Amino acid sequence: MSQHPAYLPALVYEAGINRDSIRCVEPTSTGVTNRTSLVVLQDDTRYILREYAWPYATSDNLHRVEKECYLHHLLQQHDVPVPAILAQFNDDSARAAFFEGYGSAPKDPERKIYELAIYLWMADQYLDGEVDEERVLMPTYEAAMRYLGRVDEAVVKIDRALELP
Repeated sequence: MSQHPAYLPALVYEAGINRDSIRCVEPTSTGVTNRTSLVVLQDDTRYILREYAWPYATSDNLHRVEKECYLHHLLQQHDVPVPAILAQFNDDSARAAFFEGYGSAPKDPERKIYELAIYLWMADQYLDGEVDEERVLMPTYEAAMRYLGRVDEAVVKIDRALELP
């Protein structure tokens, strides 16, 4: 089995899964500050482990796990599909969340539509002045604005995935 954080079996157990069923943990592309890994079980079921890191010197606790739960709830209220957060680990040594994994991730065209919805929502927030630039990771909002610059290309990809004329 690949190397994994000591708290992962507890997260798996909290999610209602046999903690001995972890086959491997594979790092995926890392975000701006968080580490994300694919957790594969013996039966090939896949989950996501997100380990929160905040390398910036700030005087406040940003409550990364709680913030992600809040954001997922907010997105769900706007009919944006997000993976369920199955378990959380949050203490002085580390912060992490365990999510539904790629096994239930949408395939195209749903994935492209999901991506479009997320970026449009973020760009709308930014353009409406609802983003506190001191409290968010601006690269994610900047990526949303770049996406707007190629929204026509995104719509064409959705058309192709739907096989529309």
